[in-house]
Amino acid sequence: MDNANKTSQLEEQQPENYITIKEFYQNYSGIRDEFKYEWNDGKIEKTKDMSQYLMNMFLRVFQVFGATEAYREGGGIMTQIRTKLPTNQIRLPEMAYFSKEELLQESNNGKSPAWVAEIVAEQDRAGIANKRIAEYFNGGAKSVWVILPESKKVNVFTAPDKMYVCSGPAVCSAAPAITGLEIPAEQLFT
Repeated sequence: MDNANKTSQLEEQQPENYITIKEFYQNYSGIRDEFKYEWNDGKIEKTKDMSQYLMNMFLRVFQVFGATEAYREGGGIMTQIRTKLPTNQIRLPEMAYFSKEELLQESNNGKSPAWVAEIVAEQDRAGIANKRIAEYFNGGAKSVWVILPESKKVNVFTAPDKMYVCSGPAVCSAAPAITGLEIPAEQLFT
């Protein structure tokens, strides 16, 4: 069977609303509205954009990150960078840690960042956050924070089924992904 026939058969098997990764980048990368668009195995997931909370949180996290060994070794925390996961998703986490080696690569090769922080609207949190947590850990993440700005809480996951809640003066840790990245929850929300 030639390539044209294979492509034609593949297209026939896709659901009507299927979108390729290329189409996703072409049609959704430049959209600037109140939503965040992510690609999930050919489907677009649209959730409330929580970036109005991002800048202050990023500055506070980055101040602490600057004192870590991971920072001294050349690693970095990136904001809202499209990340392809091995489970066939493209996610746009609010914050993610990449080692120096990962930053120098052209792509993340389908591997999750070691640490990810998602800022989630209360109405989105249950289903969406749980799916993403599993996706990140399946891709190799070691720590995932689900930040809930309306209730001023952070759910810190060190495995899909191991979570603790930080609020007020309770310390959120990015270990084992980033040793030394520890911050009281209340500092994220000031």
